[in-house]
Amino acid sequence: MLLRPGNAGSNTVTDHIRVLSEAIAQVPVKYRRKILIRIDGAGATHDLLEHIHQLNRRWRTVKFTVGWTTTDTDETAINQRRYVIRSCSTRPAPRRNSRNPYRPLQLPGLA
Repeated sequence: MLLRPGNAGSNTVTDHIRVLSEAIAQVPVKYRRKILIRIDGAGATHDLLEHIHQLNRRWRTVKFTVGWTTTDTDETAINQRRYVIRSCSTRPAPRRNSRNPYRPLQLPGLA
C-alpha cells in the first residue's frame, strides 16, 4: 500500500514503480535472481513494463505477465487487430536498442 497526499493522482506509473521497487526490496537478496511479476490491467502501462524490462541484469532475470478479464468489446478489437496484422505485407519492426523483441499490441478504442 502506498499513502499519497490527498491531491495526488491515483494509479500513476510513478506509484506503480515505487510500489514494485519497495516490494522487490522486501525480498531477501539471495532470492532476487529470478523474479516473476504479475500485473493486472490497471498496471499495464508501457512505462511500467519498460521499467520492469530494465530491471534485468546479468545476475537477475525479471519476467512479467499482464492480464485482465476480457469483454466482448475487447475480443472484437483483438480479432480486428489480428486481421489487420495478417493482411499487412510486413509486420512492424521491433524497437531498436531493446533486448525485448516484442511490442505491446495497440487496441485503440478500449478504455
